[in-house]
Amino acid sequence: MAELTEGRHAGEFILSVGNGNVSFDNGTLAAGNLAAGTVLGLVDDEYVAFDPDSSGTDQDAVAILLDNVDASAAEKPCVVVVRAAEVIGDALTWPEGISAPAKAAAIEQLRVLGVIVR
Repeated sequence: MAELTEGRHAGEFILSVGNGNVSFDNGTLAAGNLAAGTVLGLVDDEYVAFDPDSSGTDQDAVAILLDNVDASAAEKPCVVVVRAAEVIGDALTWPEGISAPAKAAAIEQLRVLGVIVR
């Protein structure tokens, strides 16, 4: 029998959020096929995969993607967690090979925004 691998589910990384929709914002994912829980940066008012090695604004962690979004062919609307939330650190998607200091800095950037990584 073939083995199936289940992908990420919307919001499975969330422990708690604020009342109503205070924790979420609508946005645009500029590019990429990204999984729910991907840590994001922001470039020209569009979300992109967080890149700590960049010299641009995408080197700052500013949000977490709520659901899987495929913006490979063109930018797509998305929902992001930006404030008043607790998230499961082991369920987040970080850039491959991210260093411990860069990850710690990104976690602190999220904490300042009110997104606590547990």
